[in-house]
Formats: sequence, C-alpha cells, structure tokens
Amino acid sequence: MCYLESLLFGENIPSAIMFMNSNKSGRNISKKVEKARAKCFFHGINVGNEIIVIKGPDRDIDRPAINALISVVSRCGYKVVVVDKLIDITTDIYDLETFLDDAAYAGVKVFELSSMQYRRFVDVTDMLFFEFFGRW
Repeated sequence: MCYLESLLFGENIPSAIMFMNSNKSGRNISKKVEKARAKCFFHGINVGNEIIVIKGPDRDIDRPAINALISVVSRCGYKVVVVDKLIDITTDIYDLETFLDDAAYAGVKVFELSSMQYRRFVDVTDMLFFEFFGRW
C-alpha cells in the first residue's frame, strides 16, 4: 500500500518510506520505528511505510534489499527515504555515493535521523568511518 501526499494544516507533507537495517528484537524495532516516525513528523516528513532488513552482525545490505527499496520508491512515488544512518544502506562508500546520486537524479531525498538532516553527499565524517571500519 502506498501513501503519497498528506495534508496537515493545509500544507502538503512529503511522503516517505523508512529503510532500517537492524538486528534488534521485534519489540525494540517497533519502539525504534515509532520514535523515528515522531522525529520525522516533527521535521515535516510523513512516513508511510517501512522496509526493515534484519541482517544480524553483517550490517552491509545486499542488492535484493536495495532493489526492493528502489522498486517501492519508484512504484509508490515516495519523495523521501528515511534512514537512521547512511551506513544502514551500505558500508561501501562508492556504492553509497552511487545510491545518493541515483536518488537525487530521481528526485528522491534521503533523510538521516542520526544527523536530523537531508543527506545528498557523503561527508568527511562518513569517510573517516568507512576508512576505519573498512580495515576490519
């Protein structure tokens, strides 16, 4: 089911899909989703649906999960993808840059909850993270 635009106080609120990579229990994921929805709403983002991938200790998302996200975004016309951290998408910096570029080209914004901002580029802090964890 797709939720597109909704009205709040006469203003259109962009519809979003939340993409989460977690190895938490179902109950904790539900709590995290509700908190994230509240944060998004406070920033004018209406989360319509969630895609939750439970990968365990291997935090890198595989292609089928990303393809499913892209399919839902394009089919439902979402304008925003919400993630807790950019690394929930992938820990490969080049794949992440490609994903962000493709999303921007398609007119889709990526909102990162940990920084509470829309992300278009991978910044220096992200690069340090990738550099450090890429060696492990």
